[in-house]
Amino acid sequence: MSHIKYTPLEPLYLASSNGQRDGDEEIAMAHLHRAQPEAHSLSHSEDSSASSSASSSASSSSASGSPSSTSSSCERWCNSNKAAAPKRTCLAKVARCLAVTFMVGALVWMLSAAAVVSYVGIKAHRCLHPRHVAVQEFHFSPKEMSNLELGLVAGSLNIRSCSHAKNVSLVVRTYAGTQALLDTMILEKSAIANGHRFVVETPSFDWTHCQHTSYELVVPENAHLDVKAQALLARLSIRADERALRHLLVNAKAAHIDIADTHVAGTMRVETELGYLRIKEVSAGENIIAEVRTGAISLKEIEANGTVHSIVRFGKASLNHVNAGLSFRHDSEMAYVSMWDVTAAQNFSARVDYGSVQVGTSSAFEGTFAAHSPYGFLSFRKADQADGVKVTKETLDAIEGHVIHPSVSSLAKAPKHLAIDAVYGSVDLFLANPDNQHERRHREH
Repeated sequence: MSHIKYTPLEPLYLASSNGQRDGDEEIAMAHLHRAQPEAHSLSHSEDSSASSSASSSASSSSASGSPSSTSSSCERWCNSNKAAAPKRTCLAKVARCLAVTFMVGALVWMLSAAAVVSYVGIKAHRCLHPRHVAVQEFHFSPKEMSNLELGLVAGSLNIRSCSHAKNVSLVVRTYAGTQALLDTMILEKSAIANGHRFVVETPSFDWTHCQHTSYELVVPENAHLDVKAQALLARLSIRADERALRHLLVNAKAAHIDIADTHVAGTMRVETELGYLRIKEVSAGENIIAEVRTGAISLKEIEANGTVHSIVRFGKASLNHVNAGLSFRHDSEMAYVSMWDVTAAQNFSARVDYGSVQVGTSSAFEGTFAAHSPYGFLSFRKADQADGVKVTKETLDAIEGHVIHPSVSSLAKAPKHLAIDAVYGSVDLFLANPDNQHERRHREH
């Protein structure tokens, strides 16, 4: 193997007098790399780290001008990193700890809520449908009985009409948590003028004794039966058409009352101290009176040959498509009242002391109107094509005028006078156009 003759290279550059030592070191390093090419077999990582450290030290030395300043800056940088590293690690641990704690707490809360809801649901189902039940059935001929009175403390009342039924049938179910409690629930039967009275007097409903009563009344069509129901805490549902009922009177302390698809030949009067009253698609040969002291009333598709009177002392009232043969009246002390397409042949009045009342008249409205709100807010609007509207008085607290529509003047049920009053509440009156397509579509719907 032949030996390669070493030939010294010429110096790359001459060091200056200020940095002679550094220049000699760099020249020696350059000769070393050229004389020993075998050193390139070392790992690329070591060469890169050595060259980068040498270049960084050279640049730092040339920039600062002294090795002491370079070393001191490096020490400060290292010390700052050492001080910041534990701080970031501690914050990360705290964040992870909080996240885990929140997840565990949320899981425990969800499990607890699910357990409570399941327990309450099972308890309520068992209390409303206990094992101890007593059933009694009664049947009467409509010709022999025209008056029926029902009374209960807590429970439900369902009244239905049937076209195939021949007799009036009444099913009374009493429920209790134990047989001993069930034996104390005695159904009292007594005779009244042209009818019968059924009353179950038991202690008020609670989740321990679970005592309540259920009435199921089926009335043949055209029976003209007078029904009077009284309850303290109850749910009432009535569906009786084709003159199965003549007069209907419902009185409750706290109740959910739903009356729909019902026609009475006489008067319907429904009252409750606390609860929700819904009357939909109901007609009466005489009058309809609906009163809720605290709660809500919803009247829709109502028609009476006499008067319609709705009362909500505290709560909300929604009245849509109500037609009274004589007059309509609504009274509220503190409530939000909304009316749309409410008509009466004579007088139409609505009063709210505190709250709000919004009235949208029917397209058949023709007559005088007056809206007053001395301490509230008064708003008056009319349809774009309602040319028959004339305002005779308009102030901050009163708006008066009249409406004349020749195309609908022949309608017999057009109201003659509309009066809306509010003491400290707001009044919003809207007079519709007799050819209003939107109202026509809404009525068909």
